[in-house]
Amino acid sequence: MRPSERLAGFLAECRVNVRGDLRDDLLTRVLYSTDASLYQIMPHAVLVPRTTEDVLAAMSSAAAYGVPVLPRGAGTSLAGQAVNEALVIDFSRHLDQILEIDVEGRLARVQPGVVLDDLNDRLRWHGLKFGPDPASSNRSTIGGAVANNATGSHSLLYGMTVDHVRGMKVVLSDGSEATLGGQNGANAGHDDRLIRIAREIDRLARQPDHQRILREGTPHYWRRCGGYNLDRFMPGGTGNLAQLICGSEGTLAIMTEITVGLVPVPASTGLALLQFDEVHLALSAVEAILETGATAVELLDPLGLRLCRDVPEYARLLASVVEGSPHCLLVVEYSGESEAAVTSAIERLRKRVAAEKPGVTALLPATSDEAQAAVWQVRKAGLGLLMSMKGDMKPVPFIEDAAVPEDNLLGERGAGFKQFLEILDGGRISVAAMGVGLAQGAYDLAYAYAKEREQFGEPISRFQAIQFRLADMATEIEAGRALVYRAAWLKDQGREFAREAAMAKLYTGELSARVAGAALQIHGGFGYMEEAAISRLYRDQKILEIGEGTNEVQRMVIARHLGL
Repeated sequence: MRPSERLAGFLAECRVNVRGDLRDDLLTRVLYSTDASLYQIMPHAVLVPRTTEDVLAAMSSAAAYGVPVLPRGAGTSLAGQAVNEALVIDFSRHLDQILEIDVEGRLARVQPGVVLDDLNDRLRWHGLKFGPDPASSNRSTIGGAVANNATGSHSLLYGMTVDHVRGMKVVLSDGSEATLGGQNGANAGHDDRLIRIAREIDRLARQPDHQRILREGTPHYWRRCGGYNLDRFMPGGTGNLAQLICGSEGTLAIMTEITVGLVPVPASTGLALLQFDEVHLALSAVEAILETGATAVELLDPLGLRLCRDVPEYARLLASVVEGSPHCLLVVEYSGESEAAVTSAIERLRKRVAAEKPGVTALLPATSDEAQAAVWQVRKAGLGLLMSMKGDMKPVPFIEDAAVPEDNLLGERGAGFKQFLEILDGGRISVAAMGVGLAQGAYDLAYAYAKEREQFGEPISRFQAIQFRLADMATEIEAGRALVYRAAWLKDQGREFAREAAMAKLYTGELSARVAGAALQIHGGFGYMEEAAISRLYRDQKILEIGEGTNEVQRMVIARHLGL
């Protein structure tokens, strides 16, 4: 059976067996072809299930016809996890109920479409909350948080989502339902499939060679969400199959119900805002700040602050909590049983800063509810402000998150990272450091067109070029550790003379290779070419015509690289 026939048969069967909305019209498919990332992939169809039975029926039919399935929450992911050539199942519309709150046991049982802030609004009445707090919590769903193993500003205190997942109901690839949770498949009961799965995973995780790979290959810091959580099946781990699903991005099973642990809302919290004149000074202070018992440490970087100042609403909020126009800020939070305990913690920090003099130009307390709300509102506005930047240079997110151990930030081990900071201070990139120096969310690393691997004759997309450059940087920085950056490229609005033009559309031959080489060098090596910079090659491929819009500097660069 051809793929088109399988898809038609699948859709026909689904329309009979599901009560929810099954849509394969062009408009719906286009709407679901994007998420918060730069990717756009057209799905086969979209299912908005009304019941868990709809999900079971769709998965059963998908297994029979060999159709891929992709669960989706709010689509806030930045690495394209919510788009694919598949049946997209949108849980955010109807499967968004809070099923049970166990106050005494500090547990909540929810459907995957529940928005995080909505869950916490309900829990607040009981003095509880869901610990991880990603910046997108006002729209992201609990299913997305579990699938992505999300965290947030308070990862110091609450860790990752996987640390709070207790159990779940899932649909397996064959369309059957299963309940996961407990040590080494303890909840499997008489389910032979789960017993086999649990035993096989346990067997694989206990093999000496596999344990060595897990010990050596798993990053040695807690703030990580890449790959599967196989380390939890090492001896001494939880062995909870539900925690293996956490972070798997819908690749192992589809969740229909999730049980999560809850944490008490702190009795009192307060912030200390540390102002700095240089980013590297702020980062160098992080390790000492951690020793003071902070519950959150956030960097508000120069670009983020500048963007806030350009928007009246955020400029007013920022001005209400800072002095003057600081280059960057460290937001340090303390929590305690009373306001006095929080005030005492801030004073201890003040004394340590005075003694060690880590480059702090001002330390400002923000202890009122209004002041704290203003700070966190500015922090959460960062991505939105970046995405709405005016001008030709636009940030384009395609990496979910990045993490650097705090002892690798500066000093000898952080030599490569210092080079990164020099780029940062040049204004090309913005860092939203998400506590503990773990975060280098590089929203705006403007490598427009990175160098090709010395093969100018081979067509290459801009995105591939950026990937090559980032891979090079990841190798250079942190002595080979996989430090990655969110990246963006410059987009010429409607006048795009891209790498593809230089690489793929020009004539073949030595001169074309030299033209492509020139394209990579113009504007300081970033490879950005204006439409008129090279208008065409003459038929004899020996003379380059330079367009009228080309300025003298560009003429000189082109001529020099072409040997004209």
